[in-house]
Amino acid sequence: MLESLVFSPRWTFRLGRHLLYWLFWWFLLALIYGTKFALEDPNIWWGINRSYWIAAMDMSPNLLAIALFMYGLQYGIIPHTYPRGKWLLLAVGSLLLAAVCITIETQIALHVINPWKQIIGRSFNVGWMAYFFAFTNLLKHGSATSGLAAAIRLLKQNLREREINSQLQQRQLETELEMLRLQLHPHFLFNNLNNIYGLIMDGDKRQAGDVVIRLSGLLRYMLHESAAPLVPLDKELEHLHSYVLLEQIRCADRLELGYSVQGKAAGKQIAPLILLPFVENSFKHGLANALEGGWINIDIQIREHSLHCWIANSKPEQVETTNGCGIGLKNSRKRLELLYPNQYTLKIADLEDSFSVTLEIPLHT
Repeated sequence: MLESLVFSPRWTFRLGRHLLYWLFWWFLLALIYGTKFALEDPNIWWGINRSYWIAAMDMSPNLLAIALFMYGLQYGIIPHTYPRGKWLLLAVGSLLLAAVCITIETQIALHVINPWKQIIGRSFNVGWMAYFFAFTNLLKHGSATSGLAAAIRLLKQNLREREINSQLQQRQLETELEMLRLQLHPHFLFNNLNNIYGLIMDGDKRQAGDVVIRLSGLLRYMLHESAAPLVPLDKELEHLHSYVLLEQIRCADRLELGYSVQGKAAGKQIAPLILLPFVENSFKHGLANALEGGWINIDIQIREHSLHCWIANSKPEQVETTNGCGIGLKNSRKRLELLYPNQYTLKIADLEDSFSVTLEIPLHT
């Protein structure tokens, strides 16, 4: 409700904002001048210090004139002169508008406010002095009210621009994350299609069917369920294990695999597909051109508020690998920076005969 009152463009909320603004000034000026009058006139009227009533009555036509002058300038004279550079017309129009507003204020003060003030013995002299006081009040109070109105308007504009920029940054972040997420799919899909082709060519149709089922489940998860900002940790680990099993089938006897998960995943959430690129990288480079096979160890520890993952793989002898600078790992670093800014720990150890990744990220509950 408060946000709507401050920012909503609906005419009802705009009218409410303007009424509250002028009521604030009416109360403030009545309080200031009422206190001044009270120091001069300590008499009591109807049990309430009459100076505050007098000040409130005095400020009513003055604020009405200021409001008419401000709105006349803002919505009438300025839009038709300032953008076109008609400075003389702007000055003349402002003076004429001020004269009209001063006349209205003075006539209300003389014919409406003054008779009431005569009843309580606090009337003012009628004459050119009334116009002089109206003019000085228009300048003095008009400067204060216009200045505050301009400051509020600039503040609202600044807050609105910040909100728009924040929304644009959020959309840009979501778009960038989606592009990075989609880049995980092609390489993964091509590998497994080759895997299925090899099984069919070898005549192992049953195992090829199992691979198709697992692959379809993984693709469904990657294309649809992983679009959410967070997914259940147990589901993420389930599909990660399915991927490991698919790769184990593809690598057959060439792979010595160690895979372990410790801790309770129930009730915890994680960003989708955050671990898969590191696991995929270990299979891709750990067995690349390795005639005698290799080994991969994956150890995942689920703690109360964080997940610790250690992935290590062997490196084939006399083969130059690109574990630490591949596109997959670069994208993974970027996703970590976007999803867990200043919250994650990533350590990569690229040794002569092995490559390892240690990752620790917070978990959501």
